[in-house]
Amino acid sequence: MKHRFVLILFVVIITSGCQKEFDLKLDFSPGFTVNGILDPDSTIKVKISKTEKIGHPGEFQPVDIAVVELIDENQVFKLPKQMEGIYADSLHVHAGKTYNLNVFLPNNKILSAETTIPSKPVATVVHNPDVFIYTITLTDNTNEKNYYWVYAQSGYFQSNFMKPASKIFNENNIIYTNSVIGDEFNRVRTKVFPDTDYSYSFGMRIPDESISDGSITFDIKISEGWNRLERISIVSADKNLDNYLKTGLLQRDQKAGGDTPVFMIPISMFTNIKNGKGIFGSCSISVFDFEFYNEQSN
Repeated sequence: MKHRFVLILFVVIITSGCQKEFDLKLDFSPGFTVNGILDPDSTIKVKISKTEKIGHPGEFQPVDIAVVELIDENQVFKLPKQMEGIYADSLHVHAGKTYNLNVFLPNNKILSAETTIPSKPVATVVHNPDVFIYTITLTDNTNEKNYYWVYAQSGYFQSNFMKPASKIFNENNIIYTNSVIGDEFNRVRTKVFPDTDYSYSFGMRIPDESISDGSITFDIKISEGWNRLERISIVSADKNLDNYLKTGLLQRDQKAGGDTPVFMIPISMFTNIKNGKGIFGSCSISVFDFEFYNEQSN
């Protein structure tokens, strides 16, 4: 589970073709939401809950009476309920394979979706400590359609005398760069540093058509400090998760709901869940951790 990652916490979002309307003028029709992201470096977890009206206070009602199946080619795995509304297993998925999800509900309704696991990004990240610049080289996998995202996180070591120190990472940092290879939808022109002209909040999206020569190299900068960790994550998302993430950022920029769960935002939203709402997608992640120490405190 070590690579289970902030994008999963932020997971919010849309695409053309697979959208569903949520009109405030219509009577509310109860439904179901599925939230599951498959990652070869993590075990399987799927969350199922009921949708609620906009303005509903408190938590969303979990669905505890369901049969959840994950299908890998001809194999069917039933995911046991581990917590309220959460169905999980220690199984690991594999890059390149297609997985189908079926959720059987007591009212004979079936929710279903499909995802194909992308391969892990081939990348290197080199840190220049004198200027706090990270040089990233990303090599595209030409055998598949890729949707890359770059994230930067700050962290620290949490000590416990009973256990070895563990790494704790906070929410995503803003990425500053002078490169325009990232998708412009969340690119902002800003001059925080003398050698950067743009910033990206909550991830820098890089479509593989931006990698015309098979690989690209670019620099990013983040606001760093000492006595902490920095994590650069390169994510290859499937089409469903990519659409979900991108639309979530667009909704956030439009102030359409802030931290409100996506299925409550009153505009067209992307979902690949047949007969329901939410997301069943997948990603593979390459993670690069860097440790910094203040020599004066040693």
